[in-house]
Amino acid sequence: MAYSSYGGRRHILTDSESEYSESDYSMIETSPRQHIMTRRRSISRQRYAPNYSNDYLRPVIHDSHIHRSASTGARRRSDRSSERNQPVSVYVDVQNKYDAKADAKTDAKSDAKNDARNKSASKSRKQEHKQLQNYIDPYESEDETRLRDHRRARTRPSSVSREGSARPHSRDYELVIDQHLLGKSDSRQDLELQRQQQEITHLEHELARHKEYAQHQQLQRHQAREYELALDQRLLEKNDVRQDLELQRQQQEIARLERELARHKEHSQHHQQQLQQVQPPPPPPAPASAPQPQPQPHHHNHRGHHELRLYREEDDWYEEEISDRLRRLERFEKKQRQEEEQREAEHRYKLIKFEEAQRHAAEQEELKHKIRQRKLEELQQQMDEDAERERIRKQIRDEDARRILEEQDRARKEAAMKQAAIDEWKLNEERRMIAEREERKRRDHEFRERLKLEFGYDEQQIEKIIKKEKEPEKPKEPEKKAEPEKPKEPEKEKEKEKEKEKEKEKEKEPEPQRTTWIKVHRKHLLPDTLIAYRLPWDWDDLDGNYIIIKQWISEDFQEELFAHTRRLREGKLVTQHSSTLTELKVNDRKKDKLYLVRKKNPSSSKAWIFT
Repeated sequence: MAYSSYGGRRHILTDSESEYSESDYSMIETSPRQHIMTRRRSISRQRYAPNYSNDYLRPVIHDSHIHRSASTGARRRSDRSSERNQPVSVYVDVQNKYDAKADAKTDAKSDAKNDARNKSASKSRKQEHKQLQNYIDPYESEDETRLRDHRRARTRPSSVSREGSARPHSRDYELVIDQHLLGKSDSRQDLELQRQQQEITHLEHELARHKEYAQHQQLQRHQAREYELALDQRLLEKNDVRQDLELQRQQQEIARLERELARHKEHSQHHQQQLQQVQPPPPPPAPASAPQPQPQPHHHNHRGHHELRLYREEDDWYEEEISDRLRRLERFEKKQRQEEEQREAEHRYKLIKFEEAQRHAAEQEELKHKIRQRKLEELQQQMDEDAERERIRKQIRDEDARRILEEQDRARKEAAMKQAAIDEWKLNEERRMIAEREERKRRDHEFRERLKLEFGYDEQQIEKIIKKEKEPEKPKEPEKKAEPEKPKEPEKEKEKEKEKEKEKEKEKEPEPQRTTWIKVHRKHLLPDTLIAYRLPWDWDDLDGNYIIIKQWISEDFQEELFAHTRRLREGKLVTQHSSTLTELKVNDRKKDKLYLVRKKNPSSSKAWIFT
């Protein structure tokens, strides 16, 4: 028995809880009150770690063979049978090839399973740790287990990650399992889709069969109705024939009875005549004496009266019988007529119903035909509209492409024209500058020659004069006042001549010609303004609302033109420029003169000045 003390408490370990044998404990007594206990593992028993195979999907088989203890001194035999009996390793080559379609299918599912997978991984790590903690060595006896530390390990701060190390085999196994599950899910979804498609096809077949059955039932009902009507017609015809025969027979019977009645009347009349002939004349009146009995004539008279009464009764009975038969015949005829009228009414009613049913069916068929025709027309119209829309789109695309090509061509031409105009302007500028330099040289030479001829200056004096002109003017010193007046006059004249020449050069210098034209909308500028200012213009060929001014004008001049157009529209200005002077004479005592003068200087705002 061993004692373990921690935290001020003592815990007793039994032999079954401890993995040390009795010989593993050696007690050293250092002091009478303190016992020091050391533990040493026994070397007589071999303990092996669990043989986790590195082979993928290979079962782990532990050898349960009991070895002899090393304390016996005998040599242990090497057990090679366990190595021979090991099962063949099964290697599974998992090729994780990238499949875009499979990834596209599994991305959504794998994202949803990440959390569950992380939880399962952490759970599996905990279970493995627990198995390692609770591992039982098969080489130990049943009552000997690993001595586990009852104290929880202290948490040590460490920068190392607490996550489990990479386990390629388990990760590959999980990946294979996930792929297998995803494959099963995909196959299940494919089967579900296939089943739904089969169900849809089955429903479509059922619907078609139901429609065919309904049409067949409707056709059968129509045929049965036609058959019933034809049968009723035949029965009516047979009944009419039978009634005609019955009426003919009854008429024959009535004629026979009438003949018999007539014959019987004749016979009765003849018999009465015979009786009247046989009857004797009445006897003469008897005398007053007692009458004598005459038995024979009395008997004969009595028999004649009796026969006559019998004949009369028989005639009456026969007449009543005949009249009764005639009444029965009349009642039968009346009943037959009523039944015939009823049958005819029923037949007419059935015919009317049949005609109404046929008319209703024809109307329904016509309505269905019209609806189908209208649907076909709408479909055709939709197709025509789609075709027209597509044609318009194609036309618009063609127009856009053609416009883009035209714009590109026009831009290219404009760029070429601009480049040509720029080149021409540069050439003209270069020519102008050359001409100006030559003209300046010529004037300078003429000026020098004139100074030489008129004033007799030499080259040095001329150079001094030219340098003075080039230098900026300085305030005159009082010493120069004493200079003679003669040299000043030619200098002033020279300066005046130079100023005049400069003014002439400025007037002669043309403004740089620019080939850029200006495009203005007609609502901002009227043609009358351009005509009044004598500017070349023309209408735009592409859009008639725009005016093209075939001359470059500055922005100030543009504002002046716009102001002129505004005044024209307001009716405050005449359309033409006038350089004449208008004099307004006022007949007053002071005789003041009022002149209406227009400024010659063009500006952005023109005004009338009254003087």
